[in-house]
Amino acid sequence: MYQHLQLLSVAVSIFRPYPICFYEGKCFTGRKLEICGDCDNFQDRGFMNRVNSIRVESGAFVCFDHPDFKGQQYMLEHGEYPEFQRWNAHNDHMGSCRPIRMVRFKR
Repeated sequence: MYQHLQLLSVAVSIFRPYPICFYEGKCFTGRKLEICGDCDNFQDRGFMNRVNSIRVESGAFVCFDHPDFKGQQYMLEHGEYPEFQRWNAHNDHMGSCRPIRMVRFKR
């Protein structure tokens, strides 16, 4: 019985704060905002809510078209998105984001 409980308690987070980079212009041009963790409001970091291209260095992020993790959600995995249509958005609005944390269980 203790072995089963031990297995359950050995969940180890493997999350590393890799950055996601937002650009005001298409094809990674214009002002850049680099984020490594949760960001509830891009404007608090001096970046307007217009994003036309994104680079995800590693891992995955969920982004929202409004601040405070509200509005339309976009799942972005490792890769480059040179224009907002590539992440299936209807416009260039983006207000907040957070990484998707992965957990690995050891046996």
